[in-house]
Amino acid sequence: MKKTFYTVLIAFGFLLIGVQAANSYSNGAPQGHTGAPNEQSCGGSGCHNGQLTQNSPGINIIVRDASNTVVTKYIANAKYSITIDFADEMMAGAGFQATVKQNNNIVGKLGASTGSQTVGNGGTYVTHTAPIKGPSASWKFDWTAPATTVGNVTIYTTCNAVNLNGGSSGDRPMTKSLILKDNSVSISSAKQNHITLSSYPNPAVDNLNIRIENVVNRTLVYKLYSVNGVELASGILSGSSNGIASINISNLNKGLYFYQLSDNESVIGTAKFIKE
Repeated sequence: MKKTFYTVLIAFGFLLIGVQAANSYSNGAPQGHTGAPNEQSCGGSGCHNGQLTQNSPGINIIVRDASNTVVTKYIANAKYSITIDFADEMMAGAGFQATVKQNNNIVGKLGASTGSQTVGNGGTYVTHTAPIKGPSASWKFDWTAPATTVGNVTIYTTCNAVNLNGGSSGDRPMTKSLILKDNSVSISSAKQNHITLSSYPNPAVDNLNIRIENVVNRTLVYKLYSVNGVELASGILSGSSNGIASINISNLNKGLYFYQLSDNESVIGTAKFIKE
């Protein structure tokens, strides 16, 4: 009789541990479960045992700049709002985790927003604060791009469609990723193309002078950006034939800005300047 009692008690103990493990991530998943290379997803990681669906059509990753425009490129040091939309008609609830990486390295800085919180050392991942019930879910978080150009980056996310049965069975984790192209080519890249690019005065008041060398018979276009990556002005760079060109910045408020130069083929360079 005692043996039977102990057997039932031990079995119940393991069941209780399993239920606690399944419920322990309801208020947010620990770091490293986005499905990125060399990372786990929420499936088969001791949390949810459902079959993993990669590149799920039910997940939509949307990136917006400071003007609320949907973008597929980023500028160094600019801040962006990222939305993860998830829909599955069979799910009772959902949770998620996301990060931004280049290869295996975390890039930029994440910030919590609607329904999300940061986790990991220094807030390198974002996850849900609580399961969202129903057949659809949406989370938002902020991402500030690195201060200097690093190349294209990838947003990775795992969304988990759960049945809210208190266990790990029957849940269906899904992954999705989105590449953000680097639109902030640096002056060093211009030098690699044997183009010399410099600007003065810095700070500038009314006009920003740009010296360009080794550019012959090219029509150059400039774009001005705020520090948050919002395009403020654009135009053709006058007097840019192997000499000095000027951009009128008198209508800008005081602060830090970026200018970007390009021709018909590619971006030549990007640099910061200060408006006084």
